[in-house]
Amino acid sequence: MLKIKKLLTIGLAVLLMLCMSISLSACKKNKYSTETDPSKYLGFELLEDGTYQVNGFVDLPVLHLVIPSTYNNIPVTKIGRRAFMPQRGIWGGIYTAPIESVVIEEGITTIEENAFSECRANSFILPDSLTYIANEAFAENGNYTINYPKNLEYIGPRAFSGANFTEDIIEIDGVELNWGAFSGTNIKKVIFLSDYQELREEIFYNCIKLEEVVLPNSLECIPQEMFYGCVALQNIAFGENIKEIGGKAFYSCETLKEVIIGKNIQRVGAYAFSNSGLEKVSFGGEYITLETSAFNNCKNLNKLELNDVRINGLAQAFTNSPLNNITLSANSRYQLLDEAICEEENEEITLLLGRSAFNSFDKIDYIGDYAFAYCIFDELIIPDNVIKLKPNSFTHAKIENLSVSAKEIGTEAFYYATIKSADVFSEFIGVSAFEDVKELKILNLKNGCREIRTNAFCCLFDLEKVYISETVEKIETAAFIQCHSLKDVYYLKKDTPIVDLHAGTFIIYISNIVTEDHRIKATINDDFKIHVNSEIYDECINLWSDMQADNKYIYHKSLKEHIVKE
Repeated sequence: MLKIKKLLTIGLAVLLMLCMSISLSACKKNKYSTETDPSKYLGFELLEDGTYQVNGFVDLPVLHLVIPSTYNNIPVTKIGRRAFMPQRGIWGGIYTAPIESVVIEEGITTIEENAFSECRANSFILPDSLTYIANEAFAENGNYTINYPKNLEYIGPRAFSGANFTEDIIEIDGVELNWGAFSGTNIKKVIFLSDYQELREEIFYNCIKLEEVVLPNSLECIPQEMFYGCVALQNIAFGENIKEIGGKAFYSCETLKEVIIGKNIQRVGAYAFSNSGLEKVSFGGEYITLETSAFNNCKNLNKLELNDVRINGLAQAFTNSPLNNITLSANSRYQLLDEAICEEENEEITLLLGRSAFNSFDKIDYIGDYAFAYCIFDELIIPDNVIKLKPNSFTHAKIENLSVSAKEIGTEAFYYATIKSADVFSEFIGVSAFEDVKELKILNLKNGCREIRTNAFCCLFDLEKVYISETVEKIETAAFIQCHSLKDVYYLKKDTPIVDLHAGTFIIYISNIVTEDHRIKATINDDFKIHVNSEIYDECINLWSDMQADNKYIYHKSLKEHIVKE
């Protein structure tokens, strides 16, 4: 009983303290000092160099803040770290009243980290004497106006984040710029007056009113996300020394219509121009690497001028962009075939970048990586002259009816494609070749198929029936793993030898929990059946009964109970 009383007493004391804290916060909320002399409402600290630093308010804030250039006839040069960042209550809410305006007098040279963060001022007037503004100095202040000092030497990360500058044109001359320095601002035009070999990432991130940038000719790299989300950016000229454009550098630049990738540019990063408004891209060099989705999803990108360039990553770079007008120079290593880009080497033709309307499969030997990614086909017929579909060649494609006789279907060739019907005659079906294919209910493995690798048809959740031809010799463990709707497999052969398969071919996870020996517990659907001809029934029972030893899956049951004699 005494313990309960003691606990109640402690609880009441804590509650009383919280109430007092809340009451104190309420008392202070939106209260301002009546003092008008900055030397009395501000706190100052004498620095080692003999000048003063402002550390914030002595007590209550003022509505219109003035930072003086002197205190006791001694210069004030610095505004301290978090000097005017508001205080928060016990629950995290701000209880310091907002400042409406800030005027900093000439003579102040330094603003430290977060000095005015969240102070909620509507306007700032900065002196030209400022040389150093630290990270997030004015961050999280909503829709505030500010001027750009002329003599800055250092701008920290996100220092001006969200600012509305009073100038239409910002001239940057010799300033050390850190990442996100002008992110989210209203800048319309930027001119770099001095030479920069490199700049930091995200400097103009999400500057939605930025229309024009004049970059220095000395610049060697456009850093990642430098102009991300600059939806009003219309023109960008790359200097002769640019060698690299970073990932997402111009992502979602919706009004950017044309870019010329100059002769010295060696690399364009992943998603560099993805989701932009580009209509035309021209290449001027001899060799360039385009990383994943560099020009992905540019819905208006129809004109592509390759000229003499050789491109590493061509197809993967332009996924889901229309490219209805492709031009090559007379000396190009590429050739156009039925409006697709191809390359010939050792008398073999590889299709590198195709379109939905392509209909000349009988003239090619290989289909390259991502060549038809995101394309749409009513009927896709790939004849047996095609030697191999390389990885991801039809990833995310939409195919109504598929018939493929290419000798080999490579890794993830049809990954995440939508296929309504499929007849597969290919000799080899690679690892994860049809993984995550959607809408396919009936799969026909036709005469010509010989070997099906692990995970070849993994996670086909719509698959209900599979017909296996007599030419199939081997189906590896987990070839049809996680096909939860698969109920019937029909094996059409009438004599021996029979296909090499076992229980592990058709397993599904019991759970995603991995055991101590890094294996996964698996099973087979109770209503799963594999139908075989009576002539080979006994042989199938003998050879398919148990799951082979496997270092990834644990399954102890027999396939015997699932074999049905036809």
